[in-house]
Amino acid sequence: MSKKDFADKIPCTYSNVYNIFDSEDIYLKRLIRISEILQFDFIKYLAELNELENQGQYVVNTTNTNIDTTMF
Repeated sequence: MSKKDFADKIPCTYSNVYNIFDSEDIYLKRLIRISEILQFDFIKYLAELNELENQGQYVVNTTNTNIDTTMF
């Protein structure tokens, strides 16, 4: 999927795609839409990270997410 196609599906402008991923914050509604587009449950992923953090086992593994980030 191209950046333009991704922007069209969110919907937002092509240039705003970069702002979304550079930001530390994101609207929940937008995150849900991105989850649908990329077919990856970011809400579940974040909940699991939060649970690990609460247990003192916070580990971020970015090498095994099965998400194509080449467009970013």
